[in-house]
Amino acid sequence: MVGRIDPISNDYVPGGEYCDVPGTNLDSGCWALAMGMANEMQCRQRIKALPDGIVSRYFVILKSIYEGITWLPKHPHTPPPGSHLSDIIDSWNDRYRDKYRLFQDVGRQITPLTKELNPKQQTVLVRCVNDRWQPCGYFEKPETIIAPLPKPVVTARRIEADPTILKPQPVPQLQVHASTVSGDQNNVDDSEKTANKILKTAASIETTATELHTTSAKLVPAIEKLTEALEKYGQREEDLQTAIEKLTAAVEEATLAEHQRPH
Repeated sequence: MVGRIDPISNDYVPGGEYCDVPGTNLDSGCWALAMGMANEMQCRQRIKALPDGIVSRYFVILKSIYEGITWLPKHPHTPPPGSHLSDIIDSWNDRYRDKYRLFQDVGRQITPLTKELNPKQQTVLVRCVNDRWQPCGYFEKPETIIAPLPKPVVTARRIEADPTILKPQPVPQLQVHASTVSGDQNNVDDSEKTANKILKTAASIETTATELHTTSAKLVPAIEKLTEALEKYGQREEDLQTAIEKLTAAVEEATLAEHQRPH
């Protein structure tokens, strides 16, 4: 999938590249957000059919948010509109400490889809091509793509960075579309990077805690059923013991009557 790269993109994700994402057209929106939220120039994402790690965890959370706030019919061949993606980001910003601002590349301009926050937030830039969303970020180039590295011609300014499936559709081949301008971020503040990593780790821990809570909730009905079965078994055992005692008493009574019969 070959798409247009406009140099204006470098003002938002310096040196970034657009990339295809996996899943259905509907899921492409959440995948694009997840990969955009995991952007880090010094640690490029590996292009995979099914991303793992922090990107995969972001996707699970974002998909859950989307399914919770969207009441319109969802079709796997139809991508979510930009307004739905902005609702997802707004909901994320309300729940989590790390903040994001969403922008959409709509042709000759970049349009903000969410409001600016204070403190500064990480930029997520996406575009829609052929009914599928693409993120702009930093990705490793697959071996099948042969292209020279972009030459830095401007000094990039840093944008502060504050991350039920329906029937699957064929996964498209993932490609990277190189930007024409590269950025130089040698002045990245190490302490800020460390803080950002801590926030992402916290999001991962919260996801794990949610999964554990869900698992424990599923165990409660099973335990209740087991307890109920044990109670029924105990009642049956008690009834059997009573029947044995009555039978034993009847045998003893019959034996006594036999011995008392005159000879």
